[in-house]
Amino acid sequence: MLKQIITGYKAIYNNDIVHRDLKPANIFMSSHTLKIADFGFAVKISDLKKRENYNVGSPVYMPYEALNDNIYSFKSDIWAIGVIYYEMLTGRT
Repeated sequence: MLKQIITGYKAIYNNDIVHRDLKPANIFMSSHTLKIADFGFAVKISDLKKRENYNVGSPVYMPYEALNDNIYSFKSDIWAIGVIYYEMLTGRT
């Protein structure tokens, strides 16, 4: 499952998009295939400001710099994938 999430994220990354709201609720399964959804907060990396005016996403899956300073990057999405993986391993956030 994690491999499919990472493969899906690579496609997002290769299109220079920062999702900004990766979480289990935004990952769907169809015919044993995982699909990343809900691109409502997604933005092209070229349109991303150094610091946003407001937070977007789900606090549990946000890294420190996004939660406290409104700074988003590809690293924010990688952090969220790490939290998702931790949840998969332990069954808790």
